[in-house]
Amino acid sequence: AISRMHYRGELDTNSAVFLNAAIGAHAFCVLHHCTHESISQHNSEHEKFENMVFRLANLIVFFDDGYKVAHRKHHQRTNQENDPDAILSHTELPVLGTMLLALGGKTYGSIGAPITANEATRVHKFGLGPVFASNWVQDLAGMIEWDNMTMKMASYKALEVFASHKNYKKVSETLETTWKDAQIGAYFVLSLFFSRYPHRNGETMENEVDSFYNNTYRGEGQVDLWMMGEGPHHLHHAKSDVSYALLPKVSDDIDKNYPHLSTEARGNSTCIV
Repeated sequence: AISRMHYRGELDTNSAVFLNAAIGAHAFCVLHHCTHESISQHNSEHEKFENMVFRLANLIVFFDDGYKVAHRKHHQRTNQENDPDAILSHTELPVLGTMLLALGGKTYGSIGAPITANEATRVHKFGLGPVFASNWVQDLAGMIEWDNMTMKMASYKALEVFASHKNYKKVSETLETTWKDAQIGAYFVLSLFFSRYPHRNGETMENEVDSFYNNTYRGEGQVDLWMMGEGPHHLHHAKSDVSYALLPKVSDDIDKNYPHLSTEARGNSTCIV
């Protein structure tokens, strides 16, 4: 609907990109739901529906089927060196930006690919971001799991088909801008408010300019806003299959009855769960 409004001239480009980035962030919340079976609640009768929802949400944000396995590794290795989310949560912001640009193009690098925060820092330091963004380099580095790329391939192919026909030039430009490019904005939001800030409590940093962490930690209002009430991230790690439909109520109950726990339970870099 947002892309259609932009196509018709009813919505300017910046607004369309922002709104679709926000929709992408919330689509991620849904697919994240599915990685923990919080929709099916481990009931095989609902498994097919949950898998369908997972793939449709992947389609919106250009994720791949491998995210389910990668995210489970994050829960098993939280804040360890081999945590697949470490390149998002424990790198400097310029490094994070390089990684998002490299992985946010039309690449097939798998979410949770085997690259450490130190390796990502070296890629940024030596200006290798554009090289790192190429599929052949990612494939050579073992970052692409081709068996999981069907939906992403279909998405890219659809964009190529529109671009190849002059009669659909405006459609192609609209989708490239308000769908594909908008997701880079969604990735940045997700990297900050899902991967980064909820996992940095306890970090000793001399300069907070590189992280906006202080402002979010004092209440994590932005985390709660973007992550649909999933601010107390430790509680998610402790009981990961709690439905997002219930998390806002759980958060409100905690804030009301256990205010100290609400603060203490938000991300902690020293806790591995």
